[in-house]
Amino acid sequence: MKRSIILALGTSLTTSVLSAPTDGGGDQIIDGIGETSLTARYIFAGNTDDSSRNRHHGTVVTGKNEAKAVFVEDAMFGRVLALAGGRDGNHVKLPGATLAGIDTISVTGWVQLRSIAPDQRIFDFGRSGTQNFWCAPAEGKQPNVGFRARITRHGGKNGQATVAAEPLPVGRWIHMAVVLDPANKTFSLYRDGQQVARTDGVNMTIQEVLNKETAEGNQLFIGKSLQAGAPLNALLHDFRIYHVALTAEQVATIRVNAMPVAARLDARRRRIGQTSA
Repeated sequence: MKRSIILALGTSLTTSVLSAPTDGGGDQIIDGIGETSLTARYIFAGNTDDSSRNRHHGTVVTGKNEAKAVFVEDAMFGRVLALAGGRDGNHVKLPGATLAGIDTISVTGWVQLRSIAPDQRIFDFGRSGTQNFWCAPAEGKQPNVGFRARITRHGGKNGQATVAAEPLPVGRWIHMAVVLDPANKTFSLYRDGQQVARTDGVNMTIQEVLNKETAEGNQLFIGKSLQAGAPLNALLHDFRIYHVALTAEQVATIRVNAMPVAARLDARRRRIGQTSA
C-alpha cells in the first residue's frame, strides 16, 4: 500500500517535539501527530540534518558546488537557516529517496521572506521543471497570483492544478501550509493557521511527478526552482515531511505550538473565542 505524505515547517517549544527521535519502536505524539508518521524533519537550528528516525539528511549547495550553510540568530526561533537569494544563493537538496512510495503531500512551515524577487520557490520537488510540485511565496503583485502552489504531471488537459492566494509579506515570520489530498481531490493553501484558498476536483498524486524507477532521478529542493527561477531569499525554520494528511486543526496546532509562550497563549485564546462565537 502506498503511503501519503505531509510536509511541515514549524516547531513546538514542548519537550516532546524538540526531543530527538529514536530508531526503535514506539510512537510519540508530536503536535497531535504520531511520530511514526514523520518521514523527515529539518529543524535548521545549526545544520541540515533530518532529525526523524529516517535520517534523510539534507545538503546545502550553491549551483553544482557544496557550500556551508549560513545560520543566524532569530528572536523568535533562535538559530535559523538564512538563504541569501540572488545568483549565488544557497539552497537545500534532499535525498531523492525521501519521498519514495508516497501519494498525498502536505507542506507546512515557517518562512520569513526577505525579497519579492520573481520566480522564487519555497520548495520544488519532482523529476524535472515540467513534472513537479512547488510552492512560491510572492510571485507577482496582484492579488491571488502571489503565494501559490502547483502540481504539474504533464502539459495536456487536466495535467496541472494550482492553488493561489495573496503574496506573503516581507520581513516577518509566516506559517504556511500546502495540502494535496488525492483521496478527497482537494488542493489547499494555509497562511497563519487559516485556509486562504482551495481547489477542488484535483485528481493527482505526488507520485505522478516523481521518478518511480530510480530515486536518483528525483530533484528535491528547498529554496530553489527546478526551472530557471531565482533562489529563495528568506529565513527558514523546521521543515517536516509526514506520510499522513494534515487536517486544518493539525495545521493550526503546529503553528500555535511553535510560538513563544505568550504569543501561543494569546493565539489559543483567539481560537477559543472564534469557536465559541
